[in-house]
Amino acid sequence: MIGGGLRGTLVITQMRDAADNRRFPRHVRPGKIRMHWKDAQGHSHQANAKCLDISRTGVRVSLEKPVEPMTLVNLQSPDFRIAGVALVRHCTRKGLGFEAGLQFAGGLEWFRAPEGE
Repeated sequence: MIGGGLRGTLVITQMRDAADNRRFPRHVRPGKIRMHWKDAQGHSHQANAKCLDISRTGVRVSLEKPVEPMTLVNLQSPDFRIAGVALVRHCTRKGLGFEAGLQFAGGLEWFRAPEGE
């Protein structure tokens, strides 16, 4: 090639959809999260949820019963070293159960533990 120039340059642009346009990355982490909440009628509910992924500001869980969006839930998880409240952003049926997106509230945040802990 004469002149040391490049022969065709490939430019790749990465498309990001709205779901991936987040301030903090999601981490797939196995773990259990205990949830407590009251429904619109004031009835208490509880569920053992399974973490699907977690970020600094929220968590996506799998659970056996639905939770209404905009419900405040109390969370506790020794697996993730968190205890506090979260707001249900969405809850949809997935197979025999439900999948919910929870946004941490009241100053609750999750920080990834250093490797080896």
